[in-house]
Amino acid sequence: MSKLNKNTPTYTTLIIPTFKALKDLGGSGTNNEIYEKVIENENYSKEVLEEAHLGSETQTELQYQLAWARTYLKGYGAIVNNKRCVWAISSAYSKIEPTSLNPTEIIASIHNKNKNKIDEVPYDNDPTNDEEEFPEEQKPWRIKLSKILQLMLAIF
Repeated sequence: MSKLNKNTPTYTTLIIPTFKALKDLGGSGTNNEIYEKVIENENYSKEVLEEAHLGSETQTELQYQLAWARTYLKGYGAIVNNKRCVWAISSAYSKIEPTSLNPTEIIASIHNKNKNKIDEVPYDNDPTNDEEEFPEEQKPWRIKLSKILQLMLAIF
């Protein structure tokens, strides 16, 4: 997918700022609190902040990329979300400094985990088994789309 704005950070470059934002927030925060803290810390341009995610009228590209950064950090075990839209640094990473995280290593680790899952688990057409495929915020949308598509198939 090509970006509308080449200056918009990607989830890879947002992994450390996301973790740092959680540290700055005392170890936990909501999606919005993390977003606001990342903006404050990184000082993005108005152009970056206003760029809409392709196909969305309610989500910016930055919010979308932050969702992926959180998803990768969660998959890596650095953060957890025990409550919808609320994230916390895991106990194993509570003493870790943000700059000691390696985004490339985190992404490679998650890709390897996902590759192993694909090899181990046969495709079962059940979207609830797709834990790492979409950020947490995107799952309700995917389930809704799946139901619509199933209804369409039932008509034909």
